[in-house]
This record gives sequence, structure tokens and C-alpha cells, in this order.
Amino acid sequence: MKEAPKEIPEDIILRLKQDLVNKEDFKESLRIINYVRQDVLNVDWAQLSRAIILIADGDINVMKKIIESNYYGDPRDVIMEMMSIPRNTSDHGITPFKIKNN
Repeated sequence: MKEAPKEIPEDIILRLKQDLVNKEDFKESLRIINYVRQDVLNVDWAQLSRAIILIADGDINVMKKIIESNYYGDPRDVIMEMMSIPRNTSDHGITPFKIKNN
């Protein structure tokens, strides 16, 4: 029996709130992350979610395109793109985001 997906980590929710100030975009981003969370993947869903968020950089359309492309054909390719972003300090999306307090 498949284990029920865990809740969305707080760091992901806070990062989405920080990046997507439009309420509708934020709601749509949560739907996207829930989709990723329930998908059958060859990588950790939270890791992939963090990669998608970093690549999108606040653009909901980029998030949608990544999902529509079936994660570029392989979720590991999304993570590798995220790792190529200049000044990226994420370790393949494994470590939670550090959210700056406003």
C-alpha cells in the first residue's frame, strides 16, 4: 500500500508566499505543489518542489510549464537546472529554504 503523502513543509509554503504576492498565483502554486506531492517520482517530492520554486523565481507560468513538460521528461533534469542557477546555495533542494523575516 502506498504511504500517504506528507504535508507540505512550512519552508515551501513560506517561500511561495514570499515569491507569489498575488493571492490567486499563491493558491495555484499550492495546487501545483500538491500535484507534485502526489505524483510518482524518482526523486523526493519536496526536493523537486524546491527546485521548481527556485527555477520559477516567482513566475507561476514557469511553474506550470515545468509541470506541463512532465518535469522536462525527468525530474532529475529539473533539479540539475536548479543547480545551474548562479549564486544558488541549495544542495539539490534537500535542505529547506531559509526564509528572511520582513
